[in-house]
This record gives sequence, C-alpha cells and structure tokens, in this order.
Amino acid sequence: MKRNSDKLLIAMLSGIGLFIVLGIVALFFIDRNGETEYPAGSPEALTQSYLKALEDNDWEKAYSYLSESVKDFRMREAYVNRKSGGYIQDDASRRLVLESSEIKDAEAKIVISISTFRSSGPLQTSDYTTRIDFRLRKEGDEWKITSPTYPPHF
Repeated sequence: MKRNSDKLLIAMLSGIGLFIVLGIVALFFIDRNGETEYPAGSPEALTQSYLKALEDNDWEKAYSYLSESVKDFRMREAYVNRKSGGYIQDDASRRLVLESSEIKDAEAKIVISISTFRSSGPLQTSDYTTRIDFRLRKEGDEWKITSPTYPPHF
C-alpha cells in the first residue's frame, strides 16, 4: 500500500515540476506585449501612436497627432493641462483591437474597440467595451486625426 502512495506522490510532484518548467519557458518565448506593428506612416500606425500617447499621459504628443484643421487654442490647453487618471483608468487592464480600416484617397476611417477589465475584489469585477471611430486626413506626407477631437475615455 505504501508503494502505491509513493508512486502517486512522485507522479504528482513530477507533474507540478513539469508545469513550473513550462511556465518558465513560456515567460521567455511568449510575446507579452502582443502588440501589432503597423507600417510607418500608415493611418493605423498614427492611431496606435495617438492611443499610446494618451495611455502614457503624454498629452502634448497626443495633441500633435490632430489635424491642423481641428486645432485651436482652447483645445490645446485642454490637452496639455490634463491630469493623470482623468481619462485613463490606471487600475484597469485594457485590450485595444483594430476592428476595421478603410482608406480612400486622402481620407481614412479606423475603428478601434477598447475592452476594459477592472477588478476591485474577487467578486467585484466589471468588463466593458468601447468602440471609437477615428477619422483621419492626409496632410502633406502625414496622416492626422480629424475626429474625435477630444481624448477618448477608456
């Protein structure tokens, strides 16, 4: 009887060891960021850069991605004077997904879905998805955002 329990214990410990080794290997080989890289100069890349700037609370940089046709003094002040956490919820995890991309001549429409997950305890979680339609226009050699002109809330 003791032999069977020893074999069972060895099998269980071996299984646990295997899971630990697989977990360590996965840490080194799985792309944690999982971020898609878009071609430089594309409307998708500009939208991605804009959203990164917002997430990093780099309001001046985010403002620079807007089209000259929609910028004004009050809007610039609104971007530059943003406080951290006003639009970006730091205690939430987010997943941004490019839903669609339409480019026609010098106009583009990029649709992004932002899924947000928050947990304030084991039984207190919330999950919601926001869809944002970005409109862009080519100005010279660069794409610029014409809409929305406000920082999206996510």
